[in-house]
Amino acid sequence: MLTLVADDATRAQFPWDFVVEHTFTLRGTSLRLDQRVTNRSASAMPFGFGFHPYFFVPDAAKRDTTIATRATRAFDNVTKQTIALPAIDLTQPEVDLHLIDHGRAASELVTPAGTVQLRGSAEYTHWVVWTLAGRDFVCLEPWTCPGNALNTGDGLLVLAPGEARALSLEIIA
Repeated sequence: MLTLVADDATRAQFPWDFVVEHTFTLRGTSLRLDQRVTNRSASAMPFGFGFHPYFFVPDAAKRDTTIATRATRAFDNVTKQTIALPAIDLTQPEVDLHLIDHGRAASELVTPAGTVQLRGSAEYTHWVVWTLAGRDFVCLEPWTCPGNALNTGDGLLVLAPGEARALSLEIIA
């Protein structure tokens, strides 16, 4: 278990008292990440989580790699435009797609070498796909809120004083 407890340094950037506990469980080809967030403040506490797992995908295999998604639209963080999403082309110089309407569904990275499934608890509603040409990786990132949410307030989870919340993510190869 990995535990993060608020201190003066964290409160300088995020002015709430909290405890975040991460538990990692490995069983066979499955990695489960459990998170528990507790608000120890006297006021409501907004928060969000995002994971950025890198998966080994040889650059030459990206043309034959797909990502399972129900998303029909994405924010392209490279062009800074919202686009229709008929398919995800992982061979572009940079792919940085924030899937707008993927929702709470699980996802899969399907490569010539095999499939990796990602399943998150219901809070994981925002998914990001990121890769760079010439690099042997693809990231499939489950998030609970959009990027920059602590500044915009968009999609944040909120805990009442004294409340705790459990979330989870499972990666299965």
